[in-house]
Amino acid sequence: MRLTKVELNGYKRMLATSCNLDADVIALVGPNEAGKTTVLEALEWLSSGERLDQRKVNRTVGPGLSGPVVTAVFALETADRTS
Repeated sequence: MRLTKVELNGYKRMLATSCNLDADVIALVGPNEAGKTTVLEALEWLSSGERLDQRKVNRTVGPGLSGPVVTAVFALETADRTS
């Protein structure tokens, strides 16, 4: 299974943000305060199963959302389909 995309909405400063991760090598590049660490922290939160630290919640979440949403999209590889 391979992570191909992550979407953030209401997590820290991120509103309706998505990152395409469907590559062999991924580099998060940008100026200071662009959100590189936020993307990594969101992935860590998603995989940890821990409660969300309320300091990391953006008070302005998208319409219809009651709190932050971190969505991960995975692609099954051939070996995953046969096991």
